[in-house]
Amino acid sequence: CHIREEGDMCAREHKLPHAPLDIVGYLAPRAFEQLRVLLPITLYLVFFQLVILQTAIQHPLYIAVGMLAVGGGLILFLDGISLGVMPLAEDIGRHMPEVLPEPIVLLIVFVLGVGVTFAEPALGVFENLGKLVPVKEAPYLKALLMDWEDALLWMVAIGVGLASLLGTMRVLHGWGIGRCIFWASVPPLLITVVGSFDGELCAVLGLAWDTGAVTTGPVTVPVVLALGSGLAAYKSAVSVAARGSPSGVDS
Repeated sequence: CHIREEGDMCAREHKLPHAPLDIVGYLAPRAFEQLRVLLPITLYLVFFQLVILQTAIQHPLYIAVGMLAVGGGLILFLDGISLGVMPLAEDIGRHMPEVLPEPIVLLIVFVLGVGVTFAEPALGVFENLGKLVPVKEAPYLKALLMDWEDALLWMVAIGVGLASLLGTMRVLHGWGIGRCIFWASVPPLLITVVGSFDGELCAVLGLAWDTGAVTTGPVTVPVVLALGSGLAAYKSAVSVAARGSPSGVDS
């Protein structure tokens, strides 16, 4: 009985269905959430094609089935992230500084930031986008998306790794977030200003900023946030221990 009670408590904590009758209650709010996100985008695209472009939608049944597959896939994907990856990352962030020196912690965080970037689905469309770019109008952009796709992915991944490393150092050392944001934003802004005066480099500025924004996707954000949450919990525990036992513990 005790084991059964613990299992029921765990199921309730993670909001997993533990009986067939609970499946509807489990899926309904998640399906509604995905519908709320996908329906406006779908309606906008349909309106744009029918009203603005004035062209018929080809294979509407395939599109409808595809949208349903996207919604179902996102439900499973996001639940998998929240139930599996995020608790693991948070646990690693909480206990890793206790057993490893800071340089090793920073190295692991950097490698983790690089790794989760390659798992982002949105970063796998560079080559397809490159096929749409006219080579005469934007040769550098065409080359980056087609010929230098792997190098571009590595640069984005290294940038995420460095950002994760900087965030870890900020948590561990108590740096002010305003100062970190300032020094992380000024260099790319200056490069953007300088590149905007070059006719050929100007075409890749949008790609540069988009590749930074696309990393805030459904894989990178949960993992990095969970890791940071664990590190913050460790830092808080260290601070409490440094100040002495909290009131009421000894009693």
